[in-house]
Amino acid sequence: RYDGAVTLATYTVLLGSYESLNEQEGLAERGDGAFYCFTDNRQLTSTFWDVHQVEPALPSDPVRSQRLLKIVGHELLRPFDTTFYLDNSVALKRPPSELVADWLADPSLDIALPLHSYRESILDEFDELLNGHYDDPARLYEQLVHYAHDHPDSLTKRPYWTAMLARRRSERLDSAMSTWATHVLRYSRRDQLSARHVLDE
Repeated sequence: RYDGAVTLATYTVLLGSYESLNEQEGLAERGDGAFYCFTDNRQLTSTFWDVHQVEPALPSDPVRSQRLLKIVGHELLRPFDTTFYLDNSVALKRPPSELVADWLADPSLDIALPLHSYRESILDEFDELLNGHYDDPARLYEQLVHYAHDHPDSLTKRPYWTAMLARRRSERLDSAMSTWATHVLRYSRRDQLSARHVLDE
């Protein structure tokens, strides 16, 4: 339970059928709240997640379709006051309800997410993606130029690690998430590049 009521939804998104679903077997207990997996894999079943079929927003681009559900959410999440996104690659050791209670203990916070554990700045993240050919170089350079012009200070800050997102629903945050999704569609699909820029603004 969170704040005295079951108002927490934990969710993951698995599109494209390119990896197996993480059943979070390392958790000693599941914790309270709802647990959703949004997927386009009609054969997918789970003992941990409540599996819901979705149609990718961009059928030819499962990565960006996944990012949209991650950032903006799904209509099934709207009744919940608080949500916790968990990337399929992350193995939890504590129930999401405990993490969310810790991360959003300050009632003035609408969102909480970890800092990147080893990347020192957003500029370092751009360099890594360019050197590793993780995305279209022209798109990355364009994004870098725009950010350097619009919000240069954000480039020197440590990036967020966006594999876990704890959020408390608010109109202000919904607006920010919509802006973040726009950046992921317009620029690189690597949402760690845009998260800091959008949330700083």
